[in-house]
Amino acid sequence: LFISERKSVGNQQLAVGKNALKKAVVLSVAICMLSLHSKAQNDKSLIKKGNEAYEKKEYDNAIKNYQQAAEKNPANSTAQYNLGNALYKNNETDEAVQAYDGALSNATSNTDKAKAFYNKGVVLQNNKRLPECIEAYKNALKLDPQDEDARQNLQKALQQQKEQQKKEDKDKKEEKKLVVDEDKKALVIDAFNFYLKSGSVNKTFEYLALF
Repeated sequence: LFISERKSVGNQQLAVGKNALKKAVVLSVAICMLSLHSKAQNDKSLIKKGNEAYEKKEYDNAIKNYQQAAEKNPANSTAQYNLGNALYKNNETDEAVQAYDGALSNATSNTDKAKAFYNKGVVLQNNKRLPECIEAYKNALKLDPQDEDARQNLQKALQQQKEQQKKEDKDKKEEKKLVVDEDKKALVIDAFNFYLKSGSVNKTFEYLALF
């Protein structure tokens, strides 16, 4: 099995296993004005609540908090990234991909973008959307060539795509053969009926033997 997604939980560093989501994007906000500071604190507070719910596997609650954080600050890539993780855990895969795309649109560092591409690739791979997941892993590796998990998953996805193509080619070949066999059968039946009507007994038995 390919390596699964890795956890991201904002500015809280969690010890996670090999099959968890990528580590969270660290929330960093440049504070220039008091109003911006207040807004940033609101974002942080909601993300923190979302992280706490995520740790408890209360994914609906986590989603709610991450969405509120993203609504307060649409440019908050951490909220979008963690939202993608929670949505995926809640089996809302299409929405998770959209959230990762939102994170990619707003992320400012290559590291954060690479993580978003990786997790997006995992979601797509789990849903057998191989061309898209391959593209996501390639983008992750362009940004972080040292990511061995992305490299291994890309190799797995390419192998899966190859096997899928072989199966499709085999199915097409068998379908084509079936059509040809049906055409031959129709010709034999027509010839059988013709000789049957014409009274040619020998020819009739010859075509009867073909069935």
